[in-house]
Amino acid sequence: MTRLMGQEKQRISERIERLDAEREKLSAQLNELEITERVLKRFGGKAGPTGKRGTARPRPPVRSAEREGSNRCQQCR
Repeated sequence: MTRLMGQEKQRISERIERLDAEREKLSAQLNELEITERVLKRFGGKAGPTGKRGTARPRPPVRSAEREGSNRCQQCR
């Protein structure tokens, strides 16, 4: 039983190492693409968005009372 657990632990550790190596490779590729995008934007190329996962904040919701109030102001004018 202990031997099987040790083998499974070894197998999982090897898989984690492979995934870490792949993550580092993909991270380096993403970095290169972002650099290329900046260069193209700077020198007039047409670069599309990279699809970065930013920390953009969503707009605050407009309360219905504010919406109604703004409509009334426009109607009163």
